[in-house]
Amino acid sequence: FKGMNLQQVLKYELTTFPLSLSNLQGLPSKTAKSNLALVIEEGVPHKAQDAIPDGAAYVVDAMSVLHSQKEGTITFSDLAENVLNHVMYITNHASRIDLVFDTYPEQSIKAAEHTRRSKQPDYCLSISNPNQKCHQLKKLLQSSKSKMALIEFLLLEWSKPKFAEILGTTELYIAHGQQCHKLQAALSGTVKVTPVPDLRCEHDEADVRLILHAHHASQTCDDIVIISNDTDVEIIALHYSNDIGCNTYIQKHIQRKVIVIKINDIAHTLGEGMVKSMLGLHAITGCDSTSAFVGKGKKIPFNIAKQNRNAQECLSRIGNAPQIPDDVEKGIEQFVCSIYGEKAENIDTARYNSFVKNSMAMRNGNPLPPTKDALKLHIKRANFQTLIWKNALERDFTQPDPTNHGWKVEHGQLVIRWMTQPSAPEDLLKLSSCGCKKGCKTNSCSCMKQGIKC
Repeated sequence: FKGMNLQQVLKYELTTFPLSLSNLQGLPSKTAKSNLALVIEEGVPHKAQDAIPDGAAYVVDAMSVLHSQKEGTITFSDLAENVLNHVMYITNHASRIDLVFDTYPEQSIKAAEHTRRSKQPDYCLSISNPNQKCHQLKKLLQSSKSKMALIEFLLLEWSKPKFAEILGTTELYIAHGQQCHKLQAALSGTVKVTPVPDLRCEHDEADVRLILHAHHASQTCDDIVIISNDTDVEIIALHYSNDIGCNTYIQKHIQRKVIVIKINDIAHTLGEGMVKSMLGLHAITGCDSTSAFVGKGKKIPFNIAKQNRNAQECLSRIGNAPQIPDDVEKGIEQFVCSIYGEKAENIDTARYNSFVKNSMAMRNGNPLPPTKDALKLHIKRANFQTLIWKNALERDFTQPDPTNHGWKVEHGQLVIRWMTQPSAPEDLLKLSSCGCKKGCKTNSCSCMKQGIKC
């Protein structure tokens, strides 16, 4: 850096990816989302499953049920029976059960998360008949195409007369693809299948569709139970607690125990300002589609927002429109500075100050704050995700093009666009050398892409 202005140099990431938001491979940094659930549940008593009033409707995250099934050499017909029996058991054979599946578009803003979770290539499988053996269920559930095929098979299988007895008096709503069908046992011993136009939906995420189904069920039920271990679902349900308009509970399994939390009680404890800010806070600090700030977690940002009404106001406005207003972006930038313990309003200033004060901490693996360039793109992604959440009740909602909001397309898949500027100033790139032994004749190594001499 000799002869260069250090403040100007630090306005660049100086790495291929922003290490405050990603790992060395360019995958988004993650944090324990469940810590946010623990924080918002402080002071709210957990209830036993038998505390849920009789007559409650249940809205179930269907993929969590599939993932809970044990591996074994069984047929797909057996699997269908096991899954339906499991659903009936965890819902106490409720009179209304909504089973909500994800959809799997070819391009998804969660592609990076799917890549992070998947340990193997797609395991594509076609189900030719119900007696076909269901081998390696966990592996099957890693493939989007196989999951879609399995979902459609389950719907067809449960429509058969032999499942009428299991259904009993339950009305089973199944959200699959963009459609929803209601299954109920008929007096003739068959299963009646009816499309439900009011629950036909353009949303891809089950996280969002769970809320749409909860709102629909609230029109005829006084108590709604959402079964999901996903913190995203709990935060979204909290945001919509007033819209759902009845007693809403989250039921989840923690260490083999069933825990029930009343969402309305969490809303009352947090207060209106924090409730409105929670979606934005969650997206900014890391969810399935956005990265977390390395080493900062959920509790620190939550406590800062709780004491800062301006931060709450800015966070509550994230996702209100496709384009984030300048004053909101500036307020979020200041909020991120405070997460790093800096009082600056400009993230590049906070980055420089942090470098000067914490050079030893950086050597121990704690990265600097992101640059303004990287943070601006991160805020765009958080705004985009929150926009989707805030339109959960809009069945015909069509999301904008993600490539205008912090993603780009590579090899047909959406990937995060981390920066719009080079990784370092041009003068510094010209002086840099990567030390590759074979050279960059094929233009294949990362240094060549950054303009670094090989």
